[in-house]
Amino acid sequence: MGLNPALCLHAKINALIKPLCNLNMFAQSLSKLSKPGLYLLTPNGISDDPRGLDKIHSLLTASDCVTLLQYRDKLANHKTKFNFASKLQAICKTTNVPLVINDDVQLALRVKAAGVHLGKNDMPPEQARDILGRQAIIGASCYQQLERAEQAVMAGADYLAFGSMFASKTKPTATRCSLSVLQQAKAKFRQPLVAIGGLTTENINPVLSAGADWAAVISDVFTAENSALVLNKYQDIFTTFNIGHGSIST
Repeated sequence: MGLNPALCLHAKINALIKPLCNLNMFAQSLSKLSKPGLYLLTPNGISDDPRGLDKIHSLLTASDCVTLLQYRDKLANHKTKFNFASKLQAICKTTNVPLVINDDVQLALRVKAAGVHLGKNDMPPEQARDILGRQAIIGASCYQQLERAEQAVMAGADYLAFGSMFASKTKPTATRCSLSVLQQAKAKFRQPLVAIGGLTTENINPVLSAGADWAAVISDVFTAENSALVLNKYQDIFTTFNIGHGSIST
């Protein structure tokens, strides 16, 4: 039985269009995201800290190296999260740092955040896109799995997060991701890459050299005796690295 000519033509057209669609998604991702730098994540318990918002505001104004902020607090209830995230969004608008909400698509929608970060047990990226719209930043945790990253790209993720790169205080039992996986991801995908897990000013350079565009950090900043000094160190690292390597490649 011969092949249907119409079906064959349809398959050829799809094969031609698919790379163009992927390129268009990549261009949209870059237009939504700010320059590479530090991706600051909030620690658990920040929502109940009376000085939590002031701390974050001071960090965002202390240095230009924080280019993305993720609100993440696994201990807070829904009401507390909404109240805190609403105020945090106002701070992010005045400091021009996009706010990304961890896991919770509906919270991101309610507070009009810039986007959402999704893990393996969260809503699929394509469903989040339907809810938040084309301009939303949607990030996906890929752990150490290139196959999962490929699925995230096809689902429309704007950036891909890999880790844990090193031993993490936040997730001490997290599976480790090697630098070689990050290097392979850089060669395979055009979406920006985020490295996460145990990153400090002392170990970040190999991660950047392996292909990370953003370094996601919690403990190294929030538990520091002098957070502003730590941010200045990151600023110097990113400035030096970007001069030598350029920013996100197109």
